[in-house]
Amino acid sequence: MRTTQWTKRTLLKPRSGPQLPRRYRTCKSPCDFKVRGGGVVQWCFAMATAPPPKELLSDEGSFECKVSSVLNRKVKEFGKRHLFDGRDDTCWNSEQGSPQWVRLAFPRAVRVAAVRVMFQGGFAGRHCWLEASADGGRTYRRSLEFFPEDGNGAQTFPLPEEESGDAFRLVFGESSDLFGRVTVYHLQLLGHD
Repeated sequence: MRTTQWTKRTLLKPRSGPQLPRRYRTCKSPCDFKVRGGGVVQWCFAMATAPPPKELLSDEGSFECKVSSVLNRKVKEFGKRHLFDGRDDTCWNSEQGSPQWVRLAFPRAVRVAAVRVMFQGGFAGRHCWLEASADGGRTYRRSLEFFPEDGNGAQTFPLPEEESGDAFRLVFGESSDLFGRVTVYHLQLLGHD
């Protein structure tokens, strides 16, 4: 299923009026045209079928989370709940070894459009992928493969197409740490319920 796509296109043919000939339109739906600086800026609302993606992990009671490991089993300091608390001074820290993973299960199917993650520099995932399951986590299929930068900033990875499922697993196949530890300060799935 396609989501809302707001596209902006600057057409090089100058026109004086707000209407363009059909050959310059990029879609068959009614579009809004604006004249700016000799060119025409076209705002196309052709695929406006869904609201913009929202954060699916904002309410902790609406999903279940499991992680592959916690550093030295110190759950109070480095446990999974720190992935979603919104604080910059808490984090989930895995034990050493690869791969590490975070599993998220929902009571009903959701559609995921993007993954947003914030690592600690030096402990970032190098080769990661998102897996989706429609049968409660019994079988998974790979939806997105991505290679994050080794840095402290939040990074967003959009899926080519929204993935529907009731369980998702984010796998950190390799880490920038020599021992394979991963440190995540924030994790968000963006999509629709």
